[in-house]
Amino acid sequence: MREDQLSMRLTGREEHIPASSFAVCFEQMFQILRDMDTAISEGNRPSLKWSISKVAMNSPLVLSVFGASTEDIDVGREVITAYSEGLRRLEEGTERVPQHFTIKTLEAAKKLVSVLSDGIQGVEFFTPYGDLVKLTLQTAVTADKLMGKFYEEYATFEGTLEVLSVHGGYSFNLYDDVHGRIPCTFKPELLDTVREMFSGRVLVAGQARYSPSRRVVSLRVEHIRRLRSQNELPQFSDLESINLTGGVDSTEFVRSLRSAD
Repeated sequence: MREDQLSMRLTGREEHIPASSFAVCFEQMFQILRDMDTAISEGNRPSLKWSISKVAMNSPLVLSVFGASTEDIDVGREVITAYSEGLRRLEEGTERVPQHFTIKTLEAAKKLVSVLSDGIQGVEFFTPYGDLVKLTLQTAVTADKLMGKFYEEYATFEGTLEVLSVHGGYSFNLYDDVHGRIPCTFKPELLDTVREMFSGRVLVAGQARYSPSRRVVSLRVEHIRRLRSQNELPQFSDLESINLTGGVDSTEFVRSLRSAD
């Protein structure tokens, strides 16, 4: 068994496991892993390429995966640990959002256990170095409560427009030094405008969603405006000298101020 891998064990209510239920578990597992990877890796970008290391088709079905790092620093074990610990806390009924979890992650956790009412009797996860995590519908109950603690308000942000995507919807990442990476969604009619502004500095405004700790987790963009780049802003060397003394010798000017002349 690989040292850094995550295994999912599915037990069917009958001899066979519904293919649709397996697909839901597989998809949501990787959604949560990608969320953990994005949150933990440097630059708020995923750094792991996931592969299947083992599939055991006997009942129960066991699927094992591992993440190969594409960067110098390997965060595979940290990601898998965050995954397992987050789901464990949801199952235990935590009142605080697990570390690195967002509302999108909580929604994925709910979908993950939804198969317990569709031909699946047990959903379990384990690693070579951690305890078994057995999920029930309590995970969905806790996720619902925690999602209710997220709130929204209209806000504006400045940053660099990055990672434009049109797959499964229209989205991009806004990055600034204060908030880090902010996932943004936008309407199709803004696509040409967003393309023109890609990799540039922009100001965006819309409905922002915040976590209970006031971290921005997403933004529905309603307006976007291009900002001048650093090179386009006035430089100190471009400023002309300003004469404050009116042509009077600087020493005499200071002396006159002191004497109130």
